[in-house]
Amino acid sequence: MSIHKVLTLLIWLAGIVAFLIPSDSNIASILKVVVLFLIVAHAIEVAVFWKVLNKAPGSLAGHVFSTMLFGLFHIGPLKKVQESAVTR
Repeated sequence: MSIHKVLTLLIWLAGIVAFLIPSDSNIASILKVVVLFLIVAHAIEVAVFWKVLNKAPGSLAGHVFSTMLFGLFHIGPLKKVQESAVTR
């Protein structure tokens, strides 16, 4: 797993903890906003890259889930594989 994906998972984890543990701190508020932003941004990425996800081998649900977690860090390699297959 790439460092980008590990860092993204850590941000998700910190944000979820911020929602679960009551706190009025600025950091918790920022993490909550970041998690909400990630949800919206990654949902948009699923919509924009639906054809890429649908054409990728494997489970469509798995690709959607991975995109919701990692965003472009998941889609990027899928696009490269599909683009290289077209140029062959």
